[in-house]
Amino acid sequence: MASSDDLDRAWVSVRMRYSVLVLEADPTSDAARIGLCADCLHARRIASARGSLFYLCERSASEPKFPRYPHLPVMQCSGYTPKTQNAWRSLHADLDS
Repeated sequence: MASSDDLDRAWVSVRMRYSVLVLEADPTSDAARIGLCADCLHARRIASARGSLFYLCERSASEPKFPRYPHLPVMQCSGYTPKTQNAWRSLHADLDS
């Protein structure tokens, strides 16, 4: 088990290596596994008979530049429209920072 001094030294090396603190998302959350599609107005969750989950981009029906079933996680999308106002505010707060 690592001692407190070892952890302090590791923390200092991380802080010195990066100009900003980068927090990793919880890998089990929808946002981490699915990306923008988890809160997109145009995404529809499809469950197969075998229990697999897929995300259908409904914009693909009218605009061919959007893939019907995008590879997940989607980190950037020009067609992203958040379902909730809170998601919209947090997206723009992150971009403005």
